[in-house]
Amino acid sequence: MGVVTLVLLIGVAWAFGAFWFDFPFSALRRPLAAAFGLGAIGALVFVRPRWRAQVGVAGAIALVAVWELTIPASNTGDWQPQVAETPYVEIDGDHVVIHNFRNFDYFSKTDFRPMGNQDCAAF
Repeated sequence: MGVVTLVLLIGVAWAFGAFWFDFPFSALRRPLAAAFGLGAIGALVFVRPRWRAQVGVAGAIALVAVWELTIPASNTGDWQPQVAETPYVEIDGDHVVIHNFRNFDYFSKTDFRPMGNQDCAAF
């Protein structure tokens, strides 16, 4: 296996993950990811001359990358309560306050209790 094919297989794995996790229609995520992965690997194995398969797969990966870059970043989601709020800092001279400081007593992975005030002041 050549270096180019290895790099393309890494790209195919990334594109597979992009479809699996980020495709907007959840019912089509898995079938589309599987079709892309199997199609790309099938092209690399069966299409001759090999450079045509490599160019085609590289082009498909590039299209997935362009699509992935158009997805806006978002911090909204179904987060676990202990990480649902983003920490932020207020600085006033030598006085620093960290808001939404994550400080919990954990009894198990899902059982926890916040410890006092979630703001932390430092001087």
